Amino acid sequence: MKDIVYKNLTEEELKEEFLKYFTLKDWDASERCTELNIITDYIIEKYLPMDFVPVVFDKIKDESFYDIEFDCIIINEDYLYKPDATIRLMLMELRHRYQVKVLINEKSDHKIINQIKEELLDDSYPSNYDDSKELSDYLSNTKTIDRFAFMVVMLEEIWSLSYHYPQSSLDYIIHEYAKKYRDILIKENK
Repeated sequence: MKDIVYKNLTEEELKEEFLKYFTLKDWDASERCTELNIITDYIIEKYLPMDFVPVVFDKIKDESFYDIEFDCIIINEDYLYKPDATIRLMLMELRHRYQVKVLINEKSDHKIINQIKEELLDDSYPSNYDDSKELSDYLSNTKTIDRFAFMVVMLEEIWSLSYHYPQSSLDYIIHEYAKKYRDILIKENK
């Protein structure tokens, strides 16, 4: 096995090496924000044309959310020791931020982009996640499916992992969206 001299690597090469060897088994909760910020920076640099956004943990009622006012991604501290869920949530919130910061201002004739832009005008969340109708309505929004599909594509692209939503009909929609609209989900900056 070839030894890697990290001091000779560019910042981009160092990030790629980190991601190559980072696995969910290696998760170090004490280093969680640093690790997440390295991953976030890499994904933004390579796939989402926007500025860096920090990821933090806090005691919140939701699993995660993108805080527009403070321009950061907040993940519920209950996920501190659940790296697989943390990564999935971070990916969806990165896409949310991209929708809010970039897509909303993009001039496009693309039907899906315009649908997301329209839905972002009411960027609300279910007030009661136990209300199946309210949750179902939220999950059926294009903006929400887009976030799940981005997460699916990134898990496959970076870690060769697959994700399946527990509800089979929604899982089918998410995966079909990911296949059909991959070109709008990621814009590789090679």
